[in-house]
Amino acid sequence: GQNGTTNYYREFNPDCTYQAGNQDWLVEVNTSVAYTDNQSSTQKVQVYGDVTVTYNSPNSSQQYERGSAITFSSYLTDDCMVNLTTASVLYNLTTSGTSYTCGPVTNATGNYYTCDFDTTSRNVGTYNVSITGSKNYHNNDTNVTNNAFVIKSTPTLKNATVDFRQ
Repeated sequence: GQNGTTNYYREFNPDCTYQAGNQDWLVEVNTSVAYTDNQSSTQKVQVYGDVTVTYNSPNSSQQYERGSAITFSSYLTDDCMVNLTTASVLYNLTTSGTSYTCGPVTNATGNYYTCDFDTTSRNVGTYNVSITGSKNYHNNDTNVTNNAFVIKSTPTLKNATVDFRQ
């Protein structure tokens, strides 16, 4: 198409034969009836992919006693099903207006990202987990899992004594 000047543009939605990232391209005209053969100088083109976050665990309102550790895990791929091994992941945990982040997130192996969360002094309740995955030259993705886990606090009796007075 033409945008009202001498500049021409073309919409381009790359498929999986193109890698996400900064690329050097040439524009070339060959064997046109209307134009003479010509080639542009090198043009910078940024190709973007899409991150896909797949949440693994915990899920299904799995219960944890306050004071225990919870390991969160998820997988990241792109829109071409390529494992994303150098991405950034943020776990956000929310319950009744309270929000916590889990960090640091580590890349355990390949595209498998984990985070350990200490529940000591955390609010009791049912939690939703939001995971955002990001990587250079990729559009971010956020996956939300409602009712992923529960932190509970079972009462305990400590230093109890019995008085047998009558």
